[in-house]
Amino acid sequence: MIINHKGTAGRVFIFLMLLLALICICSIMRRFTYGHVELIWVKLQFSFLSLFFPTIAFLIFSRKRALKNCLYLTPLYLAAFTFIALILTSNLIIDSIDEPVKGYVIGSWYSLFFIYSIICFLIAIAALALDKLKAKSVIESKRINILIAAVLIFAIASLLKDSLQIAELFRSVYVLPIRALTGILMSFLIIYALLKYELFVIKLGVEEPLAIKKRYELPGGYIYLVKSEKADKSYAIFKDMVFHGVEGLCITRMNPKFVRERYNLQRTPIRWLSTVSGENNIDPTRLELLVTMVKDFMKVSKHGIVLLDGVEYLIAHNDFKQILRMLEYLNEAVMVNQARLIIPIDPRTLGVNELALLERNMELI
Repeated sequence: MIINHKGTAGRVFIFLMLLLALICICSIMRRFTYGHVELIWVKLQFSFLSLFFPTIAFLIFSRKRALKNCLYLTPLYLAAFTFIALILTSNLIIDSIDEPVKGYVIGSWYSLFFIYSIICFLIAIAALALDKLKAKSVIESKRINILIAAVLIFAIASLLKDSLQIAELFRSVYVLPIRALTGILMSFLIIYALLKYELFVIKLGVEEPLAIKKRYELPGGYIYLVKSEKADKSYAIFKDMVFHGVEGLCITRMNPKFVRERYNLQRTPIRWLSTVSGENNIDPTRLELLVTMVKDFMKVSKHGIVLLDGVEYLIAHNDFKQILRMLEYLNEAVMVNQARLIIPIDPRTLGVNELALLERNMELI
């Protein structure tokens, strides 16, 4: 979501973090100022909060939905700007401050602000709940769980504080800036969810079947090693399988556009092993993400097939033992899901011992 910072969700997230930073600054400054200066910081804080709540809902919506569908949130922003106009141009805040030194806001208008924030949180959580019900990916499900936890932590802490303030239970008591602290925690959880599960959900695609006889039969549950100076045979096997009803995933060192054109792969998902960041790219040093993605694909596909072209490239960026460990994890996923994994290897690039270790748990073609 946020990796492509030029996307809608990416821009919304940056805006959300800016609002949070401003809210934290205002929360700190109002505790070190008095009188009219403090009032200015209070007004600014609640103005930024008015925008912060609907932006959380907008961020969640923009993850999985087209921008036009996010227009349903327009009333939330109209309410936000109404609150901001009242806060900045009227004595609403002045009349509602119970203890000017601490800046606690108690008043009937604050109850409306409280209800407004609840509506924003409910919309965000409802959107996440719907996404979770529709999630067909383990990665996406885990990501949504973390995002739900992030929103709930901030919502519960924020609403609890607001409830106590409305009940006037904070008189003459110093209270930590709970909303700012939990807002920071929420941001860290969102970032964690995106960094740990940064690979977006793979959309399965089956190629249009060809009216030709199937050339290769690969039983499920095995890793197949193809020793050749070029990977043409591996791609031929992969193409033969995916054009006969098998769901496939191609991970390659070649440009995905070139692979699609050369092998006429229109619907099969392709991922590019590259150090250059991109929507469909995989960093060769992030082996844990590569394993998670392949295992996730094998779980949701029906005895699918994966072509991993670029093991030599992975070895160049990692320790050989790490690659062996990665292949052991993948071998378990292959056996459990009765999937197939094709690995082309140029034998000239590896030593005799390294090649023997690779061949140990693989079927040679």
